[in-house]
This record gives sequence, C-alpha cells and structure tokens, in this order.
Amino acid sequence: MRISHFMVPITVASISGLLFWTINSSAVEVPKAQQLDNRPTVTAVPLAPQMHTVKISAFGELTPYESTHLSAQVNGQVTRWHASFTQGGFVKRGELLFSLDSSDYQAKVTHAKAALQQAQADLIEEQALADVARSEAERFPEAQRTALFLRTPQLLSAQAAVDSARASLRQAQKELEYCNIYAPFDALVTARMIGTGQYVTAGESVALIHNVEKAEIITPIAGFEAKFLPDTRQNIAVTISTDDQTVVRSGTIMPHLAQFDSKTRMRKLYVTLEDPYGLRNQQDALAFGQYVQVTFDGKALSQIYSIPQKLVKNNKVWTVDHSHTLRQQDIEIVHSDGSNYLVQGRFHDTDLLLHSLPEHPVDGQPVKLVADQPVFTGLADNHMTPMRTVYE
Repeated sequence: MRISHFMVPITVASISGLLFWTINSSAVEVPKAQQLDNRPTVTAVPLAPQMHTVKISAFGELTPYESTHLSAQVNGQVTRWHASFTQGGFVKRGELLFSLDSSDYQAKVTHAKAALQQAQADLIEEQALADVARSEAERFPEAQRTALFLRTPQLLSAQAAVDSARASLRQAQKELEYCNIYAPFDALVTARMIGTGQYVTAGESVALIHNVEKAEIITPIAGFEAKFLPDTRQNIAVTISTDDQTVVRSGTIMPHLAQFDSKTRMRKLYVTLEDPYGLRNQQDALAFGQYVQVTFDGKALSQIYSIPQKLVKNNKVWTVDHSHTLRQQDIEIVHSDGSNYLVQGRFHDTDLLLHSLPEHPVDGQPVKLVADQPVFTGLADNHMTPMRTVYE
C-alpha cells in the first residue's frame, strides 16, 4: 500500500509530460506577424541645374514714331485734295495731298523772269560801256584812269541786279511749288481741317498726320526686372504681341536703357516697330493706341532650378534625399517665369523635389516613393512625363 501511494504522483507526472510532448510535436508552427510599412507615400521629381535666359516682359502703348501738324507755306485757296487725304486715310510718301490756287504765284514767276532778263540786258550794256572805257584808257595812257572812268561801280551794280533778279525768280518758283503740298512720309491722316474753296494762310495747321513707316513703344521696366536687362544696348530683338496673341511682330530695342521716368522712377524702354500697319511687308497690322506686350531675352543665369510656384512656401521647398527622407531646404527666388520660380539652392545630385506632400510633413521623416512618378523635364518645357523607376 505504501508503494502504491508513492507511484501515483510519478505516474501522473509521466502521463502529463507525454501529453505535452505529443501536443507540442504535432502543432503547426505559426509564422511571426509581418511588420507594417507606415511610411507615407509621396511622389518626387529629379532636380537638375541648368543655364537659363531670363525672359523679360513689359507692356506699353503703340505710338507714332513721328507726328506732324501739316501746314501750307504760302497763302491760297484750296482747289483740290487727294481722295485718301481724309481722317483715317493712308497716304504714301511724295503723294500730292492738296493744291492751292497758283495763278498769283505763276504771275510772280513771270514777273521775276522778266526782271531777270532786264537785269541781264543792263549788265550786257554795262559790260559794253566798260569795254569802251578800257579802250579809251589804252589810247591815252597819260590820262587819269579812275574806277568811275572805267565804269567799275556801274558794272558791279548791274551784276548785283542780275543776282537779285535771279534770287527773286527762285523765290517765286519756290512759292509756286508750295502751292502743291505733298506727303513727307507714308502717313495715317488723323485729322484734316480744310476743304475745297477754303482759304488757308501760311503756317496754319491744316492736318495732323502720323508716320506709319515706323512706330514706337515706350514701356517701363520695374526695378526687379531691370537687373536682368541685357548688357548690350544694340540690336536687341523683341517680340511684340497683342494680349490674345492674335498678332505677333518683331521689333528692336533702341539704346536708351539708361533713362528713368521722373515720376515712377522706373527705367524706360524704347522699342521700335517697322511698318506697324503692314502696308509694305504685308504683315498683320498693329494700330496706334493699341496696348501690346513686349518680350525679349535678358541676362543668362547659371545653376538655376525651375520649380512650380505651388511647391514653394516661405522660400522653402521639400526634398527627398538618397535615403528616402524628407528634407526642408531654403531657396533663393531669382525670378518668376510664368507658373514657375527660378531659384538657386544647395541641392545634392541625388535630391528629389517633393511633388506631393504628406498630410503633416516633418523634416527627417522617412517616406516611400511611388512607382511611375513624373519627371520634371526642366526649364524649356514645364510638363511632367512618366519615369519608370520603382523606389522601395
């Protein structure tokens, strides 16, 4: 009986151990739980510095390069005028605009011719008398020969009368020519104040015409743009266009970049446009008074990054480094180019510009880059194209 009581605990322990071993050896091994990737998913684009030529844009009004208040140089009654010599009409250089009654001036020319012929006849007579006086003096060498005896004063007076008569004839002929008024240049007539039968006086303004051979645009350049003006002052080509870009023409900057507007203290830019109305070159017309945009190349900048404005905040951008970690970096905005900022910054070759921010970005935060992310192609064409690289 004592042996039985002692064996019971041993037997129970043995059976329990056998059961534990059996269960443990027959159980299926359960794998460890996989770790969850809690990194936010973002997209980023490569950064590459480039040379960039700043595009400068300015606005101004197209104005005539030259305007003239036309007037007659003689008095007279208007007898006729050109059909295009009316408000809004175009006239060509050298074209007859209007004529004055020339009968009085033709009569003056006739009188001047007669006076010249009379003076020339008197001169011939005096020359003959002077020849006689010289012959007499040669026959009597002992006689006193004064200038009056030789008719020298009379000869000079006759010659002066001829010169005066010739000048009077030229003046009369000029006045006769002034009865016809011609266009001094290809012009747009903006005002005409005369009509057939009207009497005009010399110097009276009879019309206002604008030179259409060349136009001018005077546009101010703001201080932040002025520092990007090109160094050269000669033969700078510009593009002149309307707001809707329906008309695009080419012009030239005149070398006046050093002038400032006394009121605005802004630098003035003078641009010339040949044949604005396209009368000779058959190009699209731009009208005087039209508001146009002037665009041209400024200075060339190096080590410039073009970044969409929406990605810049407080002169900072978010980047992703080679270890897929967020970094907030300071930048210097150099210029604005449409929807992008041209900036300078201390970026590494492996840095990527964050294109889509996580909800609460933190400097040093690890992120996961999504596959097929867009690549920012740079300054020339600011669009996105797929990049077939998967970042893990």
